[in-house]
Amino acid sequence: MKLWTNFLITCVLVTTAAAQPAPQADPKVEAKRLFDDATEHYKVGEFTQALAGYEAAYALFKAPAFLFNIAQCNFQLGKFDRAVFFFEGYLREQPNAPNRTLVEDLIREARERERTNREAERKRLDLEKSRLELERKESEHLARELELQTLSLTADTRVPVYKKWWFWTIVGGVAAASIATTVAFATRDTVLPSGSLGTVDQR
Repeated sequence: MKLWTNFLITCVLVTTAAAQPAPQADPKVEAKRLFDDATEHYKVGEFTQALAGYEAAYALFKAPAFLFNIAQCNFQLGKFDRAVFFFEGYLREQPNAPNRTLVEDLIREARERERTNREAERKRLDLEKSRLELERKESEHLARELELQTLSLTADTRVPVYKKWWFWTIVGGVAAASIATTVAFATRDTVLPSGSLGTVDQR
């Protein structure tokens, strides 16, 4: 009976232990691990991976310092508007930050770079617009030229041959050649069969 009782107690203890939820990992510990991994990526210039790590760490543990690192990654990736957003968030969370002067300088630089990028993009778009407009005008000009050539060829095929300038040019040339030949024959000296020149009646 005692053995059976001990068995039942053991089963109850095992069942109770199995029903207990597994201990949750400390968010700070996991955030620290993610932070360390992200920092290693940042050191070798893998800013996209570093950004993902810092964001994951901040999601677990809302340390203001993570915002600074997130801002730095965005700055290095050329996402200057996002960098400003997180730098300012860092200063809101950490108004007495020891690196406040540095962060303010980074904010000014990020804004200046963002303005430069926008200006460069605007110029690029203007140049692209001008190029497309020039291509459109050239295309329209070529289309008009082709249309005029087509109309000219169509009109030329509808005019009768005898009304075309080149027809009368040819006819005139043939007639002139015929007249010239006739005059040449008419003015040529007549040779008698005997070979002597003919006499001219001067009466």
